Amino acid sequence: MQRCCTVNWDDVAKLKALDRIPLATQRALFSALLQSTPTAPGTTVSRTVAAGVPVAWVVPPRLHCDALLFYLHGGGYSWGSIRSHFSFVSQIASTVGCKALLVDYRRAPEHPFPAAFNDALAAYRWMCHREPDSRIAIVGESAGGGLALSLMLALKHSDALPEAACLLSPWVD
Repeated sequence: MQRCCTVNWDDVAKLKALDRIPLATQRALFSALLQSTPTAPGTTVSRTVAAGVPVAWVVPPRLHCDALLFYLHGGGYSWGSIRSHFSFVSQIASTVGCKALLVDYRRAPEHPFPAAFNDALAAYRWMCHREPDSRIAIVGESAGGGLALSLMLALKHSDALPEAACLLSPWVD
């Protein structure tokens, strides 16, 4: 029987070495890696605060629909930000032709659960109040996908659910 892959224990040891790199440096490296994605031409970003949560409106030059994307970034609940994900979200917003709200939820370990969830809920409600007639799609990637799913489960009992959701490699259990 052939093995599908082999484990290089030297590589595993290198991953364990991440514990010795300060969290701020890990975040900076993660952000730099994601910023290598080109920003969609003509896209603008406007930062604001939504119910106490830092957010950014990502707006492509041509809007084709009245839908809004509510974007929750990935990063294992401890990495990722508006800065790291702006370019990626600009590509999605430009392709779809609609505005996106990128949420800069609080991250662990400084802000443990349920801080990220509370921020997502507050920002979503703020967006719904500010844009009451818009069709909303929640988009979440990795940890943001798990956060998006948790948010939708919470919303189904008392708030307006989004019209659509897209979970990109969601981190779920």
